[in-house]
Order: sequence, then structure tokens, then C-alpha cells
Amino acid sequence: MELSFRDTGRGIPAGEIDHIIDPFYTTKAVGNTGLGLTISKGIIDMHVGIIYDESENEKGTNVAINLPVAK
Repeated sequence: MELSFRDTGRGIPAGEIDHIIDPFYTTKAVGNTGLGLTISKGIIDMHVGIIYDESENEKGTNVAINLPVAK
């Protein structure tokens, strides 16, 4: 099963996209922990899933999650 989330914001610059799942990585103001995607990836990994993202500057970002279907 695949879930996909898309926005039409500013996008994520190519130099930052590889870091968005790193713990404590954030481009937001002080006070944000930068743990949301890190925690999400941990949960997805526990379910043998995959999370991936695609982004285009000034056009937005798409984050997709693939999870195996239980038999």
C-alpha cells in the first residue's frame, strides 16, 4: 500500500533533501526539534516499509510511504 502527501510550497533545495530525515535537522525557527520525519521513519522501518521524497524548487514536495500489506 502506498500513501502519498504533496504540497505546493517552496520545495526543498537539492542540498537539503538528503538531510530531512536526519535527527534534529530543521530549517525552521528556534524551538522546533526536527524529529518528526525521523520518528516517522523509525515507525515505517518497524513495519518493513519505505519512505521517500521528491521535491522541486518553487513547485512543492511529495513524500510517499510504502507499507507491505498483511496477508
